[in-house]
Amino acid sequence: LLVLGSATPSVETYYRAMNGKIGLSTMKSRPNSMPMPEMVLVDLREELRAGNRGVLSKRLEDELIVNKKNEEQSILFLNKRGYATFLLCRECGLALKCPRCSVTLTVHTHDKLLICHYCGYSEPIPGNCPGCSGNKIKAFGTGTQRVEEELQNHPEGFRTLRMDMDTTSGKHGHQKILNAFRSKEADILLGTQMVAKGHDFPDVTLVGILAADAYLFSSDYRASERTFQLITQASGRAGRGSKPGRVVVQAYNIDDYAIQSAMEQDYEAFYRKEITVRKLMYTPPFCHIGVIMVSGENPDHARESLETIRRNIIESCGNTTDFQCSEVLPMPVFVVKNRARWRIIIKMVSINKLIKLMNDTLDGFPKLRTGDTDISVDIDPGGL
Repeated sequence: LLVLGSATPSVETYYRAMNGKIGLSTMKSRPNSMPMPEMVLVDLREELRAGNRGVLSKRLEDELIVNKKNEEQSILFLNKRGYATFLLCRECGLALKCPRCSVTLTVHTHDKLLICHYCGYSEPIPGNCPGCSGNKIKAFGTGTQRVEEELQNHPEGFRTLRMDMDTTSGKHGHQKILNAFRSKEADILLGTQMVAKGHDFPDVTLVGILAADAYLFSSDYRASERTFQLITQASGRAGRGSKPGRVVVQAYNIDDYAIQSAMEQDYEAFYRKEITVRKLMYTPPFCHIGVIMVSGENPDHARESLETIRRNIIESCGNTTDFQCSEVLPMPVFVVKNRARWRIIIKMVSINKLIKLMNDTLDGFPKLRTGDTDISVDIDPGGL
C-alpha cells in the first residue's frame, strides 16, 4: 500500500483520484482541532498609492510589531534569494549580465558580489557603471537579503534569521537555523520556499507572504498551481500551537483565482478552475509532456541538430491524433555556461509511446547531430 499525503496534492494526482484510479481520503480539520489561521489579503497597488514603497505593507509591519511585543514569533516568506534581482545603470541603461549565461547577475550585498544563479559565476559589485563609468548604478528588485536588511534597520529592532540557499550551504546549515529559531533566538524567520513547508513551531502566530503573485506570470503551465501551493503551505505554519494564527498575503493581482482560493484554503475550488484551464490548454493531466533540448557553443549547430530531430519525429508521429510538437524554440534562459540551448515541446496522451520516442531520439542523436552539440530529454518536467 502506498499513501500519498499532502495539503496541496498535484492537479494530476487529484485528477486520478476524481476518476477513481486511486482512492481519496480527506482531513478537513487540523489534528489538534485548532482553527485555521485568519487570512488577510493586502493589495500592494493600494500601498503604492498611499506612498509606501517599502517591502512590508503597513498591515504586515503592524502585525510584526504586535508579535514582537507579545513575545511571539513570525515567519516571512519570499521566494527570491539575494539582495536585489539586478543592477542597472540609470544613465546608460546597462543591466549587468553574466558573461556565460543570458541572465542578469543577482546582487548579494553580504558577500559584496554579483552572482549568476545558473552557473555560479561571480564578480565584485562595481562602484561605477562598466559601460559609461557613471555613478548612477542602482539595485532593483527585492530578495531575502534586502528584506533582512530592512527588518534589521527597523526602529523596533527585529531579531532575524535568514534561511535560503546562501545561508544553508554549510554542513547542517538548515538545522542550525531551525534550532536557533526554535530556541527563540530570533523574532522572525525569513526565507525562500524552504521555510514554507513542514515546519512546526508552536510560538509562530504570524506568517507574511511578501510577493504572493510573483510566480503567476511565468511561462510554466503549473504557475497557478505553484502559487496556490506555496500560499497554502506557508499559511499552514501559523497557529500550530495553542495560540491562533494570522496570515498576511501581499500581492498586486489579488483577484487571481489561485490567490483567492488559497485565501479560502479551498483546494476543491482551485482544482475546479485549474482543471478547466488545463483541458483548454491541453496540458497534464490530459496529456504527457516531453522536452528535447539540444545545446552547443555554436547556436546554429544546436538549432540545425534539433530541426533534424523534429523532422524525424513529425515523420514518425505526425499522423496520430494524440500528438503535438512545437516549433524549435529558444530556452527561456537561452545561454548557460556559454552554450546556446534550443528545445521542442512534445505532447502525447500515451506515456509509453512518449518514452519510446525519447529513447529512439537519444539513440539516433549521434548520427544526426551537427557539430559539437549535446542532447537532453525530460518527461513531464517540473517546470517549462
